Amino acid sequence: MGDFHPEAQVNGFAGCNFIALISKRNSAICKAVLVFTITLQTYGIFLGLQPGNLSGSKIGTEFMEKTKYSAYINDKLICFTDVYSSQSELDIPGVRLFSDATHSLDEVIRKLSKREDWTGVIYISASPKRAWDEFVSRYTLQEAAGGLVKNEMGEYLIIYRKGRWDLPKGKIDYDENPADAALREVKEECGVENLELGSLILTSFHTYTEKNKDILKKTHWYMMKSSGEDKLIPQLEEGIEKVEWMSELRIKSEVYSNTFGSIKNLLSYYFDRQDLFESNKA
Repeated sequence: MGDFHPEAQVNGFAGCNFIALISKRNSAICKAVLVFTITLQTYGIFLGLQPGNLSGSKIGTEFMEKTKYSAYINDKLICFTDVYSSQSELDIPGVRLFSDATHSLDEVIRKLSKREDWTGVIYISASPKRAWDEFVSRYTLQEAAGGLVKNEMGEYLIIYRKGRWDLPKGKIDYDENPADAALREVKEECGVENLELGSLILTSFHTYTEKNKDILKKTHWYMMKSSGEDKLIPQLEEGIEKVEWMSELRIKSEVYSNTFGSIKNLLSYYFDRQDLFESNKA
């Protein structure tokens, strides 16, 4: 399998089935890879959200199946893992491989933020959970909740805010649970009153700076249903210019090209398995 290449492109390893860090620290991982018994562990974070290009691709949705986290830095995927599968469906140009044995997390984040030609990073560690915890410890945690609302016509509730398509969401109040907050935010931002709460789709993370403080926002996303009869009223004071019901086809043709990476990945993840989510209640 050869030596580990810390900055090699993923598509440069087309002849390999698996790539793992070869070092004394994780020699057990390499042995596990050779016998194909290792379990992929992936941890991620949405950092500095921007309109997406990698999100919604196979690499995004495959990672989201492995974990409740998903990862972006300026719309570029970052994943924390102990081994990376270079199977063809994950073979995405522009994705770089790094290890914690050769590059610090700060260095990798800095590189990914500056390089416009990079589409993502796989950060390999003998302990992905430890690498994830190291990252999380640098931020102040805030929690939010939002919803993907479907009406009886099979259309979905989409908002337009600050030049981007988005989904209704907002901060969780002190005395709220995530599900109640998600329902409240959808009602406030869109004017929809009659909502039926469904199951949790996923939980996403992203970072931003507020009053010189680095914030890590954890957002709980819920499936919801509506009759679609309520008059849609955008919450102008929150910068929402319009609220629309859209078909899945229209979302994929219009929204995907002008939304945030986390939103595109959420929608793609849901559309790939919508029957499962809609059959489950909260």
